[in-house]
Amino acid sequence: MRIPKNGADIVSGIANHANRQLLNILDSLAESKKQKEVQTHATEIAGNYGKAIAQIASNTTPVQKTATEGAGELSELEKFFAKLEAKGKKTIKIGKEGDEIDVILYRGKHNDYIKSDGKIFRVRYSKDEDLNSTIVGAAEQYKKRGFKVPEMMYVTINGKRGVASLLLTELQDPSTNPKALYDIFGTDVLFAQRNAYSKGITMLDAGGNPVKVSTSGTAGYRVRGERRPDFSEDVTELRSFLDPSINPESAAIFKDMTREDLLKSLNRAFTDYIGSTDIPYETGAKILDRRFDNLQKFYKRAYMMPQKEGETILQYVTRVQNRMKEIKAENELYTEKLRQYVDRFDISEFKSIGYRDNYDYKFMPAKDAIKKQVNLLKMFLCLLENICKKMTCR
Repeated sequence: MRIPKNGADIVSGIANHANRQLLNILDSLAESKKQKEVQTHATEIAGNYGKAIAQIASNTTPVQKTATEGAGELSELEKFFAKLEAKGKKTIKIGKEGDEIDVILYRGKHNDYIKSDGKIFRVRYSKDEDLNSTIVGAAEQYKKRGFKVPEMMYVTINGKRGVASLLLTELQDPSTNPKALYDIFGTDVLFAQRNAYSKGITMLDAGGNPVKVSTSGTAGYRVRGERRPDFSEDVTELRSFLDPSINPESAAIFKDMTREDLLKSLNRAFTDYIGSTDIPYETGAKILDRRFDNLQKFYKRAYMMPQKEGETILQYVTRVQNRMKEIKAENELYTEKLRQYVDRFDISEFKSIGYRDNYDYKFMPAKDAIKKQVNLLKMFLCLLENICKKMTCR
């Protein structure tokens, strides 16, 4: 193996070569399923590269030495694959049209994995076609908003349908830079991914940008695949993501977020939203559209309400939501008073009335004239009710 002259390239060169060697071994042993032999060869490879690092350690800077520490051990990816059961070559169907391709199949404790064109994909099976399509559709929605998502494809393996997603490596835990997740907050709220900040769901790439590793648990589904009966147009995640008593993981991430950060994140969630065309689950898509409307109402109200000095983001969101409830109650009260006013009209005692129509003075029975006015008022009332439902302020 060629040792890179540049100390900064040492680790990446060794790791890439080790990974290629490991995958070659996995391929060659896939047919025979010799798992223990895979582990032995993987250990030998890593050990040899560990010796190579030791030979050049004296020429590296202290920072570079830190980067090479532990390189003689198996990488996380190598340890992971050493535990998989090789099932051999397999012809599978991909896409909704069912095009056939040849892959190498591996079996883990909870998932199957396939290797295709040098890429490793994790497979999640489900008989619920709406779930499969929602996982892929939600990924498209995140992608439209400029967030990174793994490559995904529909697969059929041994008659079982599912979704295969590219296995990503070299990702960082979001706790290393919580502010990097501020931008994705609004989109997670919109699509109600309650497990968005559980370990491994949302990570950071080498540049510190958010990566949505998994879109399970979105748009009315739980992470395990069951439909959520409590999924509704009420955007409860807007507050629950910030409340440590409900979601301590996400609350710790967003505790320092400001009103400006929040508005920026919500505005990004509204980008290119033209209806939930990527979500096939009809009920879920309709609810998402209403959630979008309600989230916009919150945005408009928050845009008019500055954050008070010393007010946390949770306190601010709660205050805005409480004000929206007050406005809704005021609108409903006003509408009811108008309804009562219309209901008080008594037209039985009138006999005749004059009115102008196209500048011609005419007479008509009083009952018909008043009925006409009452109908106009009722039409106005219906219009007012619709307006009140959409109002976020007066």
